[in-house]
Amino acid sequence: MSETLSSLPLEELMKQRIANTIASNGLSPERMSVAEKMRIAQILEEEGVLNVKGAVAEIARQLGCPPPRCTAT
Repeated sequence: MSETLSSLPLEELMKQRIANTIASNGLSPERMSVAEKMRIAQILEEEGVLNVKGAVAEIARQLGCPPPRCTAT
């Protein structure tokens, strides 16, 4: 069965977009430099992916980075 964009939940679309952006770099996250990982995050920000709840943690997970932490003041 083929899925269309409208049939996928937003969270799945977000995860696929992140994975596709990472894959387009041509390197696995383990081989990327910090600058390359930051560029991936910048591209996703420009595309509006970071506006989706949970996107930052998902990007960190897929890039193999520690998840962001919130600190209360």
